[in-house]
Amino acid sequence: MDAKIKNDELDELDEYDEEHSIANEFKDYIGFSVCINDEDINSLLTDKPYLLLREQTKCLVCDNISACDIKYKYILIQHDNLTVYNVIKELIKKRYKKKCNHRFLETFYKINQNEFEIGWGS
Repeated sequence: MDAKIKNDELDELDEYDEEHSIANEFKDYIGFSVCINDEDINSLLTDKPYLLLREQTKCLVCDNISACDIKYKYILIQHDNLTVYNVIKELIKKRYKKKCNHRFLETFYKINQNEFEIGWGS
């Protein structure tokens, strides 16, 4: 029975790797981990040549702050083709590093045409 469970777990890992093959390109970067599937990673975020990424300066969970105390910092990303993939590459070029345990980049939430919030998970 243990062999069946292990085989099922391995099958799930293989399926995950297939769905996230492009994100696996970033697996050696230590600043954060990319958990976006191949279908979404090539999505165009905006047709403008720049965007602003909004991020909380402190984590609600790790820093134990209330929602009223949330403050944001902004990261300017410039590129002629602002797909999710290229935004991630630009973050890595900027040596961006997540400073809490929620270091799994899962999505970008659209705030307006050129402003997005980084969606982190743990």
